Amino acid sequence: MERQEAVERIKEIVGQDLRALAPKYAVAVFKGEKENKGWAGHVIERYLGLPLNSSQSPNFGSWELKTVSLKRLKSGELVIKETMAITMIDAYNVERTDFEHSHLLAKLRKMVMPGRIWESQREIASLLYVVKTFDLDNPTYMQVKADYDLVRRTIIEKGFDISGGGRRPLLLELNPKIGYVIGLGLSMHNIVGTLTDLAGNVIAELKREKPPVIATRNSPLSQESAEA
Repeated sequence: MERQEAVERIKEIVGQDLRALAPKYAVAVFKGEKENKGWAGHVIERYLGLPLNSSQSPNFGSWELKTVSLKRLKSGELVIKETMAITMIDAYNVERTDFEHSHLLAKLRKMVMPGRIWESQREIASLLYVVKTFDLDNPTYMQVKADYDLVRRTIIEKGFDISGGGRRPLLLELNPKIGYVIGLGLSMHNIVGTLTDLAGNVIAELKREKPPVIATRNSPLSQESAEA
């Protein structure tokens, strides 16, 4: 199915309650007492005739389906409820794959994004509000690539830490170029100034001799000279 065909088909159910459609497409909204977080997207996938997809490849080969939850503020304004997870980090694959051949780029390059209204944690109702498309173009492309390259470089240089449970944490480090530190040192004869990044690397250094002290008539030095 081409992306535009999918968009047109999803538009046909805009305004309908996805919660009411879930039983029709055999999608569980709750598993026990826990919410099935991807249930709304699964309803739309089943509606489009697609088997439920949790792989790292795009849903339809060339484009990805990502459902966005919207919530209504007290003012009535609709805003995005939470950040969107695109794909999980697989350290083995990320270490061996540059951005241009990554699962992340494959998923982000062309997307269909239905927006559904989140009402409450009980998920009694959820209106399909809108459907939009997204294409990863510059300058967003370059920003995402820079973020991916940073994660990949960190995995190569630092690796993943060992965790006692849950997901394995990713070791990150502070970007040393995000700020700088100015240091000033004083000695009997010199004044030394340094500029370093946050990793302690010296960017610039300046050294100056202290100007000679000129004794004035009322200074301690002039009194000591007179006593001598």
